Amino acid sequence: MRHDNLNCWWAGHGSDEVDTPRGAPVPGVKTLDACLTSCLSVPDYGCEAVLFSKDHKCFRKRNIVVSRCPADHNFDLFVRGDHDYRPPLTPPTPPMGPSPPATPPPPLWTTYDNFNCWWNGHGSEEVDEPRGTPVPNVFSLDTCMASCTAVPNWGCEAVLWQRAERKCFRKKNMEYSKCKHDMNFDLHTRTDMRFLAHPPPPLKSKISPETCDALLSDPNGMLKQMWNRIGWRQLHEEEPCWGWDDPNDFFDGVIEGRSCNTNWYEGSIGWQNFNQDAPGVLGFDDAIGWYCGNLPWGRRLDEEAGWNASEPRTRTWTEEGHTEADRGHRRRMDDAARLCVDRSRNILMIFGGNVHNTGAGYNSCRNLEWQTCAAMGKLPGQKTQTIIFAQAPKSLDASGPRPLAHCGGYSPQGCGRHAYSNDDIYFLEICMYSKICANNWELFQVEAGENFRCQISETGFRELQHYLLSPLGEQRSKR
Repeated sequence: MRHDNLNCWWAGHGSDEVDTPRGAPVPGVKTLDACLTSCLSVPDYGCEAVLFSKDHKCFRKRNIVVSRCPADHNFDLFVRGDHDYRPPLTPPTPPMGPSPPATPPPPLWTTYDNFNCWWNGHGSEEVDEPRGTPVPNVFSLDTCMASCTAVPNWGCEAVLWQRAERKCFRKKNMEYSKCKHDMNFDLHTRTDMRFLAHPPPPLKSKISPETCDALLSDPNGMLKQMWNRIGWRQLHEEEPCWGWDDPNDFFDGVIEGRSCNTNWYEGSIGWQNFNQDAPGVLGFDDAIGWYCGNLPWGRRLDEEAGWNASEPRTRTWTEEGHTEADRGHRRRMDDAARLCVDRSRNILMIFGGNVHNTGAGYNSCRNLEWQTCAAMGKLPGQKTQTIIFAQAPKSLDASGPRPLAHCGGYSPQGCGRHAYSNDDIYFLEICMYSKICANNWELFQVEAGENFRCQISETGFRELQHYLLSPLGEQRSKR
């Protein structure tokens, strides 16, 4: 993942050095390709990223924390996509099939760097007693893993490896969303097929990475149905918003940011110009209005340049609603959008029948594009990768007082089995970030109004793509 104009260095500025003395460039390396190759050549994933300077110097980095790296026009940061410490999710229940073979396959491992899970509600329970005791006479990662697989009845699910002290801690009953980022430990979790024989815990309605994984993979669930080409209409057997021809091209375009520099207020208040950083804001409609309304005044729109010339400076779109309730909701969204823009905040609010020349209006494909652009810091007016949630993601509950799939908020397609509403969109937005952000455990720790930066994982993005492109349930043909 490339981050232009960003510099990370030691002593709390976003990285540690691979090479010594600190600040020394890699000798003999003068091109970006050679710089990237030199990082990959460091054993044991000891290099996570490189800084490449405008004067063609290469600096290898580890223990990257992108959010602590200051802007610097003299450097570009390149973070390895295969060095992904996104916490793993409980695998979905496998489909019924033949019995597993008598001899199970050898264990496989997935590594999550800088990640710590411990007892008393922090993501795991201990295999060994007393708690916090390392496995005796184990001083290498290979023997640490072997000691885990040696525990009978698959009683060890993962190991924590303390790099500096070379200590091994065996873990069970993992709850990855409760683990913490920790520069002293790496988590190595077993992903061998034997664990698929163990059903996942019952689905909890409180939104978390595990809950999002289950909701997105449910072939008949709301989050799978919200991808109709027609906005606010469930998919069933109709055309998906990525079309029938080449869905992979759509997803490739999203992760490449092809659509970022477009008008995300098309059909509503029109193109906006910002003269200071404008983070992306997500939330329920009323929460967004409340959040922006309580911000200190930032700046007025440029009376001459602040509007797209093709957009009339009227509320025409608000009066195009089919009912008075629809028109009233549009007026409230219009007010919220203007409040946010006046305070240098970006929100998504597009209407019309040919958004971005797609031949369709708003739909979840536009939502995914906007969210990914916001995570990359590439929305018009956005100068950093900052995202803000007007409603804390951890407060969402699919069966709570503001539940999923209960027609809450704006719903121009009406209610019922063929529609979804704006409240449902916020559930989808959080679950999409849960998949594509390597640091998704931080997503569920952030409070309303706090800054969040998504460390985009292409692996997670492709998992989301796989979930969305998988077939809907068989029941759909009977509806």
